Formats: sequence, C-alpha cells, structure tokens
Amino acid sequence: MIDHPITNPLSPIDQALVEILAERWVRSWKWPVYDYLNRTLASRTGASAVETMSRLPVAQASPQTQYRLIFTERGGPFAEANQRVGLTLAGMRHVADAKGRADQVVEVIRWLAQADAQLEPDPDRAVSLEVPLLELLSTDLRVQLRGWSPETLGEILEHEPALWGSISPSPERKITLRGGHLSSFLGVQDVDDYVERAIRWLGADRSARPAPLYPSPLQLPEALGYLDAIWRARFGRPLLGRTQPATAAKLALDCRSSDELEARLSAVADVLGHFDVDLPAPVDAEAKAGNERSLSRLRRRLKMELDERGYERAASALVDLQRVVRIRAGAQHSGIGGEIADAFRELELPYPPANPADAWVSIRAVTLRAVDVLREEIQAADRSVS
Repeated sequence: MIDHPITNPLSPIDQALVEILAERWVRSWKWPVYDYLNRTLASRTGASAVETMSRLPVAQASPQTQYRLIFTERGGPFAEANQRVGLTLAGMRHVADAKGRADQVVEVIRWLAQADAQLEPDPDRAVSLEVPLLELLSTDLRVQLRGWSPETLGEILEHEPALWGSISPSPERKITLRGGHLSSFLGVQDVDDYVERAIRWLGADRSARPAPLYPSPLQLPEALGYLDAIWRARFGRPLLGRTQPATAAKLALDCRSSDELEARLSAVADVLGHFDVDLPAPVDAEAKAGNERSLSRLRRRLKMELDERGYERAASALVDLQRVVRIRAGAQHSGIGGEIADAFRELELPYPPANPADAWVSIRAVTLRAVDVLREEIQAADRSVS
C-alpha cells in the first residue's frame, strides 16, 4: 500500500467515527443520520463529529477534487442533523466488518472496467457503456451480491472518484460510462488495491494531508497579520486600519455559550469591517455612492490588481467572509434568522450547529481559509509584477 494519510492507520477517535458508521450500515444496509453519529461519538469518545469529520485525511489533487473516507448529502465534510453520513470504499477498508462488502463493490468496479475496455471504438462518435444496476446485480461476478439492492450499490458507487456523475438517479439507477475512466482499474483485486489505484488516478499520491479545518486558535490572528504585512508591502499602507489589538485577540478565544459566540462573531465582523482599502478617485466615488464598505471595496481593488483566475478565487473567498458577517448580523437581529441558516448552508456548515463551541470553531476555520486565499492571491500578483 502506498504511504498516504488516507490509507494510514487512523487515530482512535477517527477510527471510532468510521466504526460507528460501518456498524449501522452492516447491520441495516442504511447509513445513520448525522445526529446519531454525533451523539454516539460523543458518548464513546467525548469528541465532536463535525470536528472529527473535518480532520479526517483526504486524497486530493486540487481543492475541487477530493476523495474522503466519508460522504454526506452535501458532498463535503459537513451534514445537517437529519442528513445521512456514509463511508466511501476508502473509509470502509478501515473497518473489518465492512471491508468484505467493500471488496464486493471493488469486484463490481473490476467487472465494469473490463466491460468498458471491451467496447468497440467508433471513429465518428464517443462510445459508452450503460448498465442498469438491477441487471448488474444478476451478472455472473466472482462474488455473490446477496443483500445488495440497486439503491445501496448505487449509493456506494456514486461516491467513488472514477464514477462521479456516472450513476443516474432513481428510478432508473443505471451506470453510464464514457471516456474510459475505469481503465486504471482493470484487473483491480480488492479494496486495498482499489484505494491505491484511486489515489494515483486522482494524482494525489504525492499529496500531503491538507491543513486541518480546525487549526490552532492563534492561526486566524496570525493569518490576518500576515495578510496585512503582504498588503503593506504591495500597496504601502496597512489593510487592517483601525483594528484594535484587543479585538483581534478575541479571535483566539474559545467559545462556551451563545453570548460568547455572539461576541466572537462581533469581533470577526469588526476586524473585517475595518479593512482600509484605498481606491482611485473615480472608483472611490462610485463605491461611496453605493455605500460600499470594506469587503466590497476590497473586491473592487482586487478586481483591478489580480488576473482573472486570481480574482475569481479571491472573490469566492470574499463571498465567504460576507456570509460570516451575515451570520453575525442574523445573531443580533432575530428578524433575519432565515439568513443565518442560508449562510451556514452556503458555507457547508451544519445548521443548526450542535453547540456554540462547534459553531465558533467552524466559522473561525472558514474565515481563516478565506483570509489565506486573499493573501495567497495578492502575493502571487506581487510576484508576477516583479
């Protein structure tokens, strides 16, 4: 097996999480909802499911191409209370009771890869393989797929990288393969062999474990300071403007209550609201006429300074920061509570959060990620100029 975090032995808490998911599925052929997972993990280990899920290792070739040990209905490492959380084949291989079933799915993938490879090419059109899952279950495979239904098999297959987007929704539930994506899995033997090939297929075999979503509490103040330093070096003036040290220090504090969460969110909004962005006179006048504040002004400046790719990435980060500000505004004004829920979902954070502590850790991590993106793009633009 190649040395990659997603294949290495898990920590005791990570292992407990995947075992909770596997034991329910092996027993009932159904994945549990997030609320069950969170409560059961807390009773067994004292850990939070959302924090543990976000720390699980990931195989990724890029931020947009990630293969995880788990899957959720939202696609990322977060789920709402009633949404189901399941294991990919990479996750199932970590649990002895689920590994046998994972091997059965790999046998299906081996069969599909062979059938796809045997298609006769057509010089005038792309050929494809279409197989109804119900028909696949009756195929003469090396393993007996007793207990499997088209729904359970499709749910597993559709979360595997080479089959993303290949499984049609109910009621048809059929596989459509195009482009020979399974050629790398010809002759695959078992789930260990499969996961190794999947990592290589993604181009993630040299990838390190990504930075944890839940970093040190000091990282957000440090990231803001780093962004400010890069901004000063590029534009000759501070970005953080009138931000008070005491306000920035609050970003490193923990949160144990709703009142403390509101105070932490206010600190974030205060720091973001004091970004001091200088604009050329005509642009400045237009921004003031629209009553635009710090983040909107920053968007205008970055539109002027960055190339198209860099601006798109920075603009996405700014949208996330604006969502964080919306959560803070919603917490202070009950009339816009619906906006809080929307902002949480748009940030792929569970709503309602399990508790104020989890909410703050998640929001702080999202803010850190966005700040880092802004700093990276400004640095890259600075290097391109020099």
